[in-house]
Amino acid sequence: GKINVPQSTPDSFVRHKPAYILQLLTAAVLIYGCRFDKLWNYFIVFFAFRGVICMKSLKFASCLLSAFLLTSTLPSGLKSHADFSVSLPDIVSSQVQVPLSELPVNENTVHSSSVETAVAEMRSYLSTHTTSFSVSIPRSSYSNANDAPKQMLAKAFAETSKGCEGDYIRYSLGSYECKYSISSSYIQLNYSFSYYTTPQEEEQITSKVNSILDSLDLNGKSEYEKIKSIYFYISSHVHYAQNTNNVHVFSAYGALFDNSAVCQGYSQLFYRMMKDAGISCRIISGQSNNQNHTWNIARIGSLYYLLDVTWDSCLGTNSRFYFLKGSKDFDNFKADYKHIPVYQYEVIFDDFNSC
Repeated sequence: GKINVPQSTPDSFVRHKPAYILQLLTAAVLIYGCRFDKLWNYFIVFFAFRGVICMKSLKFASCLLSAFLLTSTLPSGLKSHADFSVSLPDIVSSQVQVPLSELPVNENTVHSSSVETAVAEMRSYLSTHTTSFSVSIPRSSYSNANDAPKQMLAKAFAETSKGCEGDYIRYSLGSYECKYSISSSYIQLNYSFSYYTTPQEEEQITSKVNSILDSLDLNGKSEYEKIKSIYFYISSHVHYAQNTNNVHVFSAYGALFDNSAVCQGYSQLFYRMMKDAGISCRIISGQSNNQNHTWNIARIGSLYYLLDVTWDSCLGTNSRFYFLKGSKDFDNFKADYKHIPVYQYEVIFDDFNSC
């Protein structure tokens, strides 16, 4: 007669135990490496579907546990990209030519016989977050005097060896205004600025950055080791801000003292720490996920590599999907988060192509 073989026996779990353990290990691997993308949805469905089909308590428990581990350990608010809706503000600017008599008197005034000297003074004022100053340069400095306000500012933003200058200054600005007057012998420029931080807060940033760099013990380390130490320090200590009620989220200050920032704060802090550690670095502005975004490039040897500490921080402490990538593989992780450099500010800055 027909032999009835039970579909399962008390020792069936023992025989299939490696398969269940493998499921749990797979879940753990996914938790560690794929916490940011929609891929996890498919695995949850897979595990749950297996449990429903099997209808066996041990299998079903294993499947549910796998699904639970995947969902419960995902960072709060990062189960989709919908939360990343905070966009960077454009620098609000105003440039108006007025008669000399209408220019306000400013105690911070530079009368210079050369553009270079005037730019050095401007850079000094900007790095200390001075809110207003005046610059006077020879009329012969520019064939079109109306170009002077933007071009002088661009020169003041030029890269130096100091972490508190260059791109750091540029991304410290919330807005600026320039009223200027042109005569036959000189051009007078009166600038007014708003910043995301105060001079006192900048002093706190300098102190804390120095303290962190000392704690990372970077002396004698290679360029790669320095970049890695700073990158993963930031990605593990800073969280993505969900709103912009506090303007500090746009600055290194928010990243350092509130442990919360949007991409501008992440990239500004990375830039500052890189430069202070002796690594050539730039902040790149553009778009990612159809919104304003910033990221960085850093140099190892003679080559610049792309980095996005913001996205890697959101992916998880040890994520390196955007760590030291080249132009061809920077956006391999998620196509719709492609990084597109866009010059959204009124002054055109140097372009960079990484290897």
